Amino acid sequence: NTVMNGVTITNRYTERQRSGKRLTVEKGGAVYVRTGSIALFNTLITDTAAEQGAAIYINEESTTAKATIVNSTIVNNMSQSSDPDAGAAIVATRGSLTIHNTLVVGTELETGEFAQDVYVGSNRNVDVRSSIVERSETLAPALAAVGSGSGAFVGTTTNDLTAAVDDLFVDADNGNFELNNSTLATNAGVNAYLSQNTINTTFDSLDRSGAPRIYYTTID
Repeated sequence: NTVMNGVTITNRYTERQRSGKRLTVEKGGAVYVRTGSIALFNTLITDTAAEQGAAIYINEESTTAKATIVNSTIVNNMSQSSDPDAGAAIVATRGSLTIHNTLVVGTELETGEFAQDVYVGSNRNVDVRSSIVERSETLAPALAAVGSGSGAFVGTTTNDLTAAVDDLFVDADNGNFELNNSTLATNAGVNAYLSQNTINTTFDSLDRSGAPRIYYTTID
C-alpha cells in the first residue's frame, strides 16, 4: 500500500515525441494499481501516456485494488489507444476508485481527438465528490447507481465541460496549473476532505504553490 503527498508525476510524453523517442506504456502512464492500494494527495499528474489508463490504471483482475485521489490535478495526459474509453486518464474496470476535490481534464488521443477522462466498468466501487471530470460516459450512471457524486461536475462527449475547463488554469499550455479566479472549481470543494490525509496534515493545509488550501472559507 502506497501514500504519495505533493508530488508531480510525468513521463515527459511531449518532449519525448518531439525528440523522436516514442514512449510506449501498456497500462497506467503514471500509476498501475495491480493489487493493494494507492492514495494520492495534493498530486499533479500531467504529460503521461499509455495505451490503457493514460494516467492511472486499476487492475481489471483484482477486486481489492484501490485508488484514492484527493486535492489533486490530473491534466493533459495522452491516450496511445484508438479507443477513447480504454485510453481514459483513469481506467477502473474493477476494484475501488475514490476522487475528492480533484480535477481530471484534458485527456486526448494521439490523433488529436478527445478521450474520456474517466472510464469505469460495471464491476467496481466508485465515489466521486466535489470534483470536475471533463468527459466520461460511464461515470455519471455509476455515481447515480451508488448514490455518490455530491458536488461533482461530470461532462460527457455530447455535453462536455470544455468551455469551463479552458478557463480553469492560469497557463496550462506552459505547465502553470494554478486555478484562475472565479472558475467552476473556485470555492467548490469540501473542507472536510482535507482530513482524509492523516499522513501529513501540515503539508495538506497548503496547496502546491504554498498558499493556504482554504481561502475565503472554502477549499477549491
